Amino acid sequence: MMDKRALLAILLTFVVIFFWGIIQSKFFPQPPADQPQKEVKKEEIVPPEKKEIKPVKDEKPISKSKIVVKKETVVETNNYIATFTNEDARLKHFKLKNYEDRVEESSLTIKLTQFFQELFGGKIEKPKRPELLDLVNTNDDEGLPLGLIIHPSSDGGGWEVDKEKLHLLKTGEKGEVNFSKNLGNGLKLLKKYTFSFEKNIIDLEVEILNTTSNEISTQVGLEWIGKVELEKFSDNGNKDLGLKYAFQKDQKVERKDLGGVSSSGCTPGCGSPKKKIEPFESSDQGVIKWYAFEGEYFATLLIPPSSEKNILLNVKGNDKNILKAQLATSPSTIPPKGVIRTNYRVYLGPKVADPLKELGVGAEDLIDFGFFTIVAKPLLWFLKLTNNVTKNFGIDIIILSILIKIIFLPLTQISMKSMKEMQKVQPEMNRLKEQFKNDKARLQQEIMLLYK
Repeated sequence: MMDKRALLAILLTFVVIFFWGIIQSKFFPQPPADQPQKEVKKEEIVPPEKKEIKPVKDEKPISKSKIVVKKETVVETNNYIATFTNEDARLKHFKLKNYEDRVEESSLTIKLTQFFQELFGGKIEKPKRPELLDLVNTNDDEGLPLGLIIHPSSDGGGWEVDKEKLHLLKTGEKGEVNFSKNLGNGLKLLKKYTFSFEKNIIDLEVEILNTTSNEISTQVGLEWIGKVELEKFSDNGNKDLGLKYAFQKDQKVERKDLGGVSSSGCTPGCGSPKKKIEPFESSDQGVIKWYAFEGEYFATLLIPPSSEKNILLNVKGNDKNILKAQLATSPSTIPPKGVIRTNYRVYLGPKVADPLKELGVGAEDLIDFGFFTIVAKPLLWFLKLTNNVTKNFGIDIIILSILIKIIFLPLTQISMKSMKEMQKVQPEMNRLKEQFKNDKARLQQEIMLLYK
C-alpha cells in the first residue's frame, strides 16, 4: 500500500512540474523585463596603459605613450582558439576546444531548480550554458599574459602585426604570427609566435635588433598574469585553474598553494574559505626549467631557453587576487647592428602526463600524486597500457581490480584461515569469559594459553 502511495506521489510531482510552466504563462504572465541598455562600444583608439612591473631591480615594462589602434589576431588549431592583441602583443584568450567550463545541466534539473526558486520566492535564475574553457582568466584592466619585459625600456609606439587570422586545421600544419615594434632607443623588437595543428605548445622567439652604432646592454623577461580563483572555488568548488603555482629549480619542484583545498584542508561547505590572497612577493634565481600557473586539472607553463643557466623568477600577488610572474634571462650585450634571439615555449592545456613529458623539461612532475606517488604511478601506467587495447577506462579499472585481487590472493587466504581458527576457539573463549568474569587477570592468562 505504501509503495503505491509513493509511486502516486512521484507521478503527481512530475505532472505538477510539467504543467506548471504552461499554467503560469497562460494565467499568470510575467511583466515584461526592462530592456537592458545597449553597451556603449569602446573607442577604437585608447590611451596607453601605465604599468610598473619590476622583475629585476630598476626594471620597467615597455612604455606606451603613443596612441595604439587595437587589433586582434585569432589563431585556430585542432585543440584551441587563441586571440592575441597588438597591445604589447599579449594573449587575450586561449579557449580549449575539447573542454568546457562547466557541466551542462539536464532540462529536468533546470525545471526543478526554477520551480523551487519560485516556490520559495527566490529570483529565477537563467541557467548558464557551458562555454569553452579559457585558460586566460584576466582582462585588459587586470593585465594580459605573455607580455615582454625589456631593459632598458623606451618609447616606441604600438606593435605591428602581419596577420589577423591563422587557421591550422589540417594534420601537420604549422604557422606563425609576427609582432614588431621600434623602440626609441635604437632597438627593434620582434615577437614571433609559432603554432602547430596537434599540440598545445606555442613557440615564442624574441628578437632584439640594435640599429645603432653603439653597444647596448639589455635584458629580456616574459610575463604571465593570472587571476587567483578563490571566489570561484569558494562558491562552487571549481578547481580547474588559478589556485596555485609551481616551478622547477635545480631538479626540484617547488609548489605554492594560494588558498585551495590542499592548503586549507577544507572543501567548499566545511567552513569559511578565504576569498583573498595576502599580498606577497618572492624571487628565485638559478637553473629554473619552468614556471606553472595551475589548478587541479589545467595549467599554463612558461619554459625559458634551455641554454640559460641563470634565470630570475619573480612572483608577485596583490590584494586584487592578481598573480604576476616574470621569467628573466641574464643581461646581455648587443653589438652595433647586431641581434640577439631568446626562445621561450608556452604550454597551455590539461595536466596530462604524456604531453607534459614531451616538453623534455621534467614538466610531468607538475602532476602531484601526493603520498601515494610510488603506488599511483605504476597503476596509472598499467591503466594506460590496457587502454591502448580496450579504449575504455571503465573496462581498464575492472581489469586492474581483478589483477590486484589476484596479487593479494595469498594474503586473503592467510586472513581467511586465521578467521576460521578464531571461529574454532570462539566457544572456548566464551566459556572462559563466563568462568572468570570476576577475575580479569586470570582471564587474560587463560586467553593467552588458548592462543598458544
